[in-house]
Amino acid sequence: MTPYQSANDIRDSSVCIKKAKEHIMNWRTAIKKVLPEPYNQLNIPNAVFIPFADILALAEKYKHLHGKEIAGVRGYFAIDQPYFEDKIRLMLVPVVEVSENYIVTYKDLILETTTTEYSPTGEKAEADVETSVYDFTKPCPDFCDTTSPFYTLQSEE
Repeated sequence: MTPYQSANDIRDSSVCIKKAKEHIMNWRTAIKKVLPEPYNQLNIPNAVFIPFADILALAEKYKHLHGKEIAGVRGYFAIDQPYFEDKIRLMLVPVVEVSENYIVTYKDLILETTTTEYSPTGEKAEADVETSVYDFTKPCPDFCDTTSPFYTLQSEE
């Protein structure tokens, strides 16, 4: 599988509105088929808003870590429980480009750093763990643009 290369021109990735609506409706129809009945309409994952400032902050933080520039981010869908009762999340991790034997791949940069703090007397206090996995997404339905033509689409039963 060839890794996705960034488009030289953003127009190469543009999707017409009609096709976008069709794909969104396909998602909503398919997800309803796997949700247990009766499902709560508010728990159906529709979209995820990712603040641009957070993406920039993530890119800046890991910009040249370990001598590798960040090529992008990868999002992993997640929920708090192993059933659709909670809102969907999108866990983001920085991604680096790796070239081995002339083959370019994109690898997750998953890191865990533990910082131990000490009390004034020199005793170990609480350890703080920081990772390169982030959840600063705002899922829809909680953070929706209810006026969007994509939001108001109705799935076929």
